[in-house]
Parts: sequence; structure tokens; C-alpha cells
Amino acid sequence: IHTIVCYAFQRCPNLKTVYYEGSEDDWEKITIEYHNEGLTDAEIIFAKESETVRIDGIKYTPYETYCELTICDTNKSGNVVIPSSVNHKGKNLSVKSIGKDAFKDCSKITSVDIPNSVTSIGYGAFWNCNALTSVNIPYSVTSIDYWAFNGCGLKKVTIPGSITTITCGVFSGCRDLTSVTIPDSVTVIEQLAFSSCTNLKTVYYSGGEAQWKKINIGSDNEPLKKADIVYIADTSDGITYMAFDTYCELTKCDTNKGGKIIVPSSVNFGEKSLPVTSIGGGAFAFCSSVTSVKLPDTVTKIDGMAFVSSGITGITIPDSVNEINAYAFCGTPLTDITLPDGLREIVDYTFCDCNNLTSVTIPASATAIGEGAFYRCNNLATVYYTGSESQWNEISVGIHNDPLTSAKKVFLISDPSSEKGDINGDGSVDNKDVVLLFRYASGSSEYDPLYDYNDDGAVDNKDVVALFRFVSAAK
Repeated sequence: IHTIVCYAFQRCPNLKTVYYEGSEDDWEKITIEYHNEGLTDAEIIFAKESETVRIDGIKYTPYETYCELTICDTNKSGNVVIPSSVNHKGKNLSVKSIGKDAFKDCSKITSVDIPNSVTSIGYGAFWNCNALTSVNIPYSVTSIDYWAFNGCGLKKVTIPGSITTITCGVFSGCRDLTSVTIPDSVTVIEQLAFSSCTNLKTVYYSGGEAQWKKINIGSDNEPLKKADIVYIADTSDGITYMAFDTYCELTKCDTNKGGKIIVPSSVNFGEKSLPVTSIGGGAFAFCSSVTSVKLPDTVTKIDGMAFVSSGITGITIPDSVNEINAYAFCGTPLTDITLPDGLREIVDYTFCDCNNLTSVTIPASATAIGEGAFYRCNNLATVYYTGSESQWNEISVGIHNDPLTSAKKVFLISDPSSEKGDINGDGSVDNKDVVLLFRYASGSSEYDPLYDYNDDGAVDNKDVVALFRFVSAAK
């Protein structure tokens, strides 16, 4: 069956169930003509499983190693958070693209959060989403096709530094758009990109005036040409910072810069001092001469690919950081790293290809470790975990993490049932034991397994901290 003609099921008020020999994908290909309400209102039971995946009104099409978001139900409303991966027949597939017309005419959605797994946004993907006022486009996105956001209700938009061309008609007809942030990576703005953006008043540009004038701007972009251009970058000692209303972001480090980098907690823009709260996507990418980085406690976010293929062997990440995005440290020569307390997820491929990584400290706050987070970290020998073994076993660990799962685990807190830590043998584990362990770790060079609380083959301050945390948690 490929067509159900008009009136075929008209006035069939008791039709409750339709049994269909194909899949839901096959059913959607059937042309159902008008006056068939009896059929369209019934429950459809499919004999075959669909090849696509449907989650909360959104359809994903799976391929061998990834999937594409292909269509969203036009009745979907409110905020849409696209997942970084979906499960298809027991296999987690990364969401790599948003397909052609995927959200077309979804007039009720108000915001969209795109994950760092997405690399492309297709032709007309958000066409005529007139209630869509905000969208987060991550650094992982390297191409946005023609007319992607045509006719949207966007008020402001930030284009990531991974984009070099703003394509034809991409923001055409966004009449509520008042400001746009354009990175200095852009060299071409094609025709009609900002046509009919009648309220566009301000363009924030991360480069200088001379660089802006070199951009090839196509025809029918009068709103862009008439807008005020605000040059928001401050370049100091080879590092560029981009200013926003109340904060700034470190967006780029000169690839010729080397040695140890100490990121300041704030940067002056004229008379205004703004805190540095994020490290932008690709900020230190391919900075092969940079050996170490120290981040201030004002930073809360490290964006995707921030340090990819850089030369860092060490980095200090403060506990203020609660978000580290995909591929952030991929391909770096890091030897060890301590992740911040409070970090809830180690996302996909964060440390992939870190071949020199021998140890990692993971906080007890972590609840998920994404696909390939430690892929091909072949020298990873030890994982220090600030929680207990039972807590570790509750963490969701994605595929392609064999180096992590096979590494030795050192738990800095013992499970409550453990008798380990009773240093003085009085039948209880308390602060008296902590004091004895501290004295032993500070004054003795001999190894005694009684004092090796975390079983890592050494007696040191890590044992003291672990025992102290256990005693504090038990109170």
C-alpha cells in the first residue's frame, strides 16, 4: 500500500486499532488523502521494528557509527535539549548532524541546546521556527547550511569560532535579531545571510577593524552593513579575550606562544574589568609549545576542543569548573590530571588519544563517563576516585573506554562496611586514627600496609585525605 484515497475510512467512528504489516517508517511514506479521520485517529500497531529511533517527539536516523537528527514533531514546544548520543539496538551512537528541514515549521519551540557531538546543521534545519528565541551553537559545529535559521525569532546569536563562512540566507528574516557575535575565523558572509533582519543593531566582532574590513560580505546584507560594529577582543601577550556583558572568554592563544600559561582571573576592557569565566572552543588548539596551563577559580567552563593537540603536559583546573566539553584535551601529552570536585560528567572523547596519561583523579560527583572519554589512552595505569567502590560502580561508563575500565582503581573513601583504617585497633575508625596516620605518613619512610589506607602501594598524604574524608562522611 502506498496510497489511501479520500473517504476510504470516512465515518468509521468505532475504528480503534489499525494493524500494519510494516514499520512506522514505512507507514509515514504512505499518502493518506483527506476525509480519513477514522483511520488517522486510530492506534497504529506496527509488525516491524523501525530502523529510526524516536525520542520525545524527535526522530534520529542511525548509521554505522553515528546518527542524524532528521525530524522533529511540529507540535513539540518549549525548550529542546538534543542528546549527545542515542541508543539503537544496544549501541550508543553520537548525534553528529541536524538534518535538512529537521525542525522546519516547529513554531512552538522556544530554545534549542545543541550538544558538542554535532558537527553540521543542515539546509533549512530551523526554517520558520518563529518562537525560537535562543540557540546554543557549540564549537564542534563547523558548517551551517543555507537558510538554516530563516524566519526564526532569535533575539541574539553567537556564531562559534569554528565557522569560516556564514552561508546564504542563514539568518534571513530573523526580524527580532538585535545583535550577533561573529568570530574572527569568519572570512566570508554570503548573500542574504542577514537580509530582512530589520532590528539588527549591533555586531560584536572578536577581531580588529582592519580584519573586519577584509571579510567578503555578499549582497543583500544591508542590516549587517548598517549595524554598529563593536570590536570586543582584547589581545594581550598572544592571548585573545572576548568581552560579553558581565564576563569575558579566553578565545584564542597564538600558536607561537610557549611555556607555562597563567590565565588571569579578570581582563580590563577600557575602564571595565570582566572576570574570565570560560575557555573557548579551540582556544589552545595546536599550541604545541604550551607546556602547562593554570586556570583561575573564576573559570566555570572549558569548551569543546579547547586544548586539542596542544603541548600541555599538565593543567590546573579549579573546582569552580563544572563543565568540560567534548574533545577538550584530545591528543595532548598530559601525564596526569585531577578533575574538579563538582564535575558531573566526563563527556565523549574528552581525553581520547592522550597516550602519555598514566593517572587520573575523578571526583565522586561524577555520574557519567561518555563514549570514548579515555579512548586510546593506552598508558593509563591508575584511576584515583574520591568516592568509594560502591559509588564507582554506580557511574554510567560509555563504550570505547577500555583503558579506563582496565586501569587499577584506588578508592579514596572506603565503603562503610570496611574495617580498614582502624589504625589504633580500638574497634572504631575516627579522628584518632587520622592523627596516627598523619604522623606516620609525615615521619616514616618505611612502608607498612596497615597505614596504606587506599591500597596504592605507598603511604602518603593521599591516605590521610582519604581516611579523613571517610571519618567526616561517617559522622
